[in-house]
Amino acid sequence: MSGYLIGSQKAGKVPLPPQAEFQWWYQYYFATERGREGYDKYRREFSKLIWQLASPKWNFDEATFVRSAAALDNPIM
Repeated sequence: MSGYLIGSQKAGKVPLPPQAEFQWWYQYYFATERGREGYDKYRREFSKLIWQLASPKWNFDEATFVRSAAALDNPIM
């Protein structure tokens, strides 16, 4: 049996939420325009996921995250 996938190249350029993208982050995600757009679009979601993955035993609450996430709104130089 053989086959091939038919997909949309245009749709493939659209960033997905961080949970769907995390397997590619260090391989190519941040080195691409798609990664930049995804980070811009999902900055807080990405940051929350990193907090959860990097510190799985830290049970931070939403208020703590929201206070800290305000720093993510600073413009990039």
